[in-house]
Amino acid sequence: MLFTTNQSLRDCVIRSLGTRERMEAVELHKLIRSYGLNYSIQALYKELRILLKEGVVAKSGKSYSLHIRWLLEMRGFISDAFENLTGDGCPREQLPGPGEYRKYSFRELNKLNTFWTQLLLTLQEQSKACRILEWVPHPWFHLGQYAVERRFVKALKLSGGKIKMILGGETQLDQIFRESRDPEVYTTYFREKDEVLDYAVYYSVLDDYLLTVQFTEAFQLKVHALYEAHEESEKLDLERILSFFSAKGSFTLRVDYNTRRSRQIKKHLKAVVSSLEAALA
Repeated sequence: MLFTTNQSLRDCVIRSLGTRERMEAVELHKLIRSYGLNYSIQALYKELRILLKEGVVAKSGKSYSLHIRWLLEMRGFISDAFENLTGDGCPREQLPGPGEYRKYSFRELNKLNTFWTQLLLTLQEQSKACRILEWVPHPWFHLGQYAVERRFVKALKLSGGKIKMILGGETQLDQIFRESRDPEVYTTYFREKDEVLDYAVYYSVLDDYLLTVQFTEAFQLKVHALYEAHEESEKLDLERILSFFSAKGSFTLRVDYNTRRSRQIKKHLKAVVSSLEAALA
């Protein structure tokens, strides 16, 4: 939840100002009270004076806003903290326990991709299983972060890991991905979506873990449009690809550990791979 009843007034002010460009104190007070937080207007003015003095808040006339300098400092701190924490994958103690799941939300596509990649490596190193099963509607992740993808494949290869990836598309970009994969690491297949494998979700299964990347319908359409746009051209539209990869939105990565859901998805993916391999035999 964004706001809780035991949250400090300082946090309430910062979070509330972060939802608007600027607000007067009376408007800010009404917004905070609308969340069920009963701070007085006098307490609010006192807190605003403290935040102004600290450079967290800026004031223009009667309106208040978050100070851009403070925001930039916080953005740099958060970015560095995220990289330090997830540089070698997510800490094991922050992963779900048996029968549990956790969700991680991202606003930037490249941050999601980096975390997803490092988390797979972490789980692969900690697990006795070497095989990763994946459902990937379109493998967009190798287009904009080639260095991240290259390090991932190299690390996976050194540890003896292998990926069996089911692709949901057969466009030119999908084919380029399939043809450029290291056969010692990747085995790729094509399969249209079904009642479990949908184009809005991406699955990675490793041992008893299931990683699910969920996209909004709007972003799913962007992915589809990017791949369809390259069907009529022999050259990669680098500007469009970079624009796509720098996209911001609402992205979710869910991690299940030996839940009913993870067991069902794992069973389905294994069955799909078995049927595809039997058809190719």
